[in-house]
Amino acid sequence: MRRKKSSEGRYFRHIVFCMTALACAVFFTANLLTPDRSFSAAENRSLSARPSLSECLTSDWGQKADRWYSDQFVLRDSLVKLNSLARRCAGERESNGVYIGKDGYLFEEPTPKDPVKTERTAKAITAFSQDNPDISFSVILVPDAASVLARDLPANAPVSGQSEEIDAFLSLLPDSVRTLNASETLEAASRQKTEDRNEETQVFYRTDHHWTTDGAYAVFQAAKETLNIPEPAVYSRFVVSDSFQGTLASQSADGASKDAVTIYIPDSDARTTVSYPDLQTRRASVYMPEKLEQKDQYQVFFGGNHPSVEIETTADTGRSLLVFKDSFANSFVPFLTPYYDTIILIDPRYYYENVDAVLSSYGITDVMFLYSADTLWADTQLADALG
Repeated sequence: MRRKKSSEGRYFRHIVFCMTALACAVFFTANLLTPDRSFSAAENRSLSARPSLSECLTSDWGQKADRWYSDQFVLRDSLVKLNSLARRCAGERESNGVYIGKDGYLFEEPTPKDPVKTERTAKAITAFSQDNPDISFSVILVPDAASVLARDLPANAPVSGQSEEIDAFLSLLPDSVRTLNASETLEAASRQKTEDRNEETQVFYRTDHHWTTDGAYAVFQAAKETLNIPEPAVYSRFVVSDSFQGTLASQSADGASKDAVTIYIPDSDARTTVSYPDLQTRRASVYMPEKLEQKDQYQVFFGGNHPSVEIETTADTGRSLLVFKDSFANSFVPFLTPYYDTIILIDPRYYYENVDAVLSSYGITDVMFLYSADTLWADTQLADALG
């Protein structure tokens, strides 16, 4: 009797071993035969390519092969989503550096403030403004979603207190530079009921680290004195997508929430022409609706980030604006087109030309710095560009 049970056990283990080996062989063969993907839309990142034969003798071939096999594994996207769902069901509220909050909100870890870098940046802005006393300067800093929507964070998630950090940074700038900490405006707007939808204004996307256009609009209305512009014009609001899943959804593999993307069109007769020197193209709008068909729908604003963008309008105001920016400015700048004849956008992360030449070539009357605090706290390129 014992011999029979032992024989059945060996037979069962043999079957399990054969099935496991067969499954491994099938997946290995499928990975070899399946063409590599260069990009994962679900994770919003580039994927590792198969190492070439010439790399077989290099010391890091094993690491490259491991990364390739992991990135190109068949059914990877489905397995990543399944793993994320299982972790959420198990009660975990953090996935790959993203915190899963209430009401479908995803939050990235706050960027720690680097006092050496921020002091250098403040000194560069100060020196730049003092070297150009005839130009009006302004600085607008935007906190992260975790600071504004702390009530939606999961328990024990870190909060940086960015509003206080922003105030400390702005205090380093001279009185001649107008400043705005967007924290209070965004917090107030996030608790207000919208007239047309009777729900709280969503000032940050649930699935992306950027602010929404509604959040940018609230800050724009609060910034008219900072920017020295007249009473804001009337704008029409349009929802252009309800299927946006941003970088935080990709990073965490969390597909539970989707966001709406809105745009605002000023009720103005002024026409706009937008030039992209890096693309050598011109367009008649600050929006690129074709980007709504792609994974990163936030690129509907100017098509994403560029070293520089040139906006010409028929507003006939006699004013020209230079904006130093990160990607948060992309959904903010469209509100400014009725108030300037020329708007030049510079992203110092990609821009290597002479900034002083821009001031003289375009007759710049106003300079604005618009950044998210997360970007500015780690930034070194802005000071380099100004210097």
